[in-house]
Amino acid sequence: MEFLLILFVIVLAVAIINAKKTGARESSSPKPSYQYRRKSFLMTKAEHSFFNTLNQAYGDTHFIFPQVHLSEFLDHTVKGQDWRGALSTIQRKSVDYIMCDKTYVRPLVAIELDDSTHQQLDRVKRDQLVEAICAQANMPLVRFSSANATTVTVRNTITPFLN
Repeated sequence: MEFLLILFVIVLAVAIINAKKTGARESSSPKPSYQYRRKSFLMTKAEHSFFNTLNQAYGDTHFIFPQVHLSEFLDHTVKGQDWRGALSTIQRKSVDYIMCDKTYVRPLVAIELDDSTHQQLDRVKRDQLVEAICAQANMPLVRFSSANATTVTVRNTITPFLN
């Protein structure tokens, strides 16, 4: 009987210690510094319309990913350069779409849909930098000025870059 009482006290002590550890872990979980909300849409209406056109033209043969950061498809860790500086240059820059092959999900062509914001001076400079970076990386970047581009126009423009 005395053995059972000692065993009960030990089990109770272990349970209390574990409960305190769990409580400490829960109370020390990180709290966000800012508040966030889920967006209603991933793309603008024009981008979504053009996304549908891209999928009509290539959805059977290629993956099309919207809103992709340059660091996802460009390698900034080139030997002999400051990789942090290279990453900093492309960080926070994205393209509207990336087309990839379905076999290896290899990035084949970047696509930008230009709206009126692309005429603003800061955006023009950003676009020129992204174009230069993609060209240097041998990554085709195709620009469309209208979300109303037809499937035929899209195919005629993009297909030469897929070989």
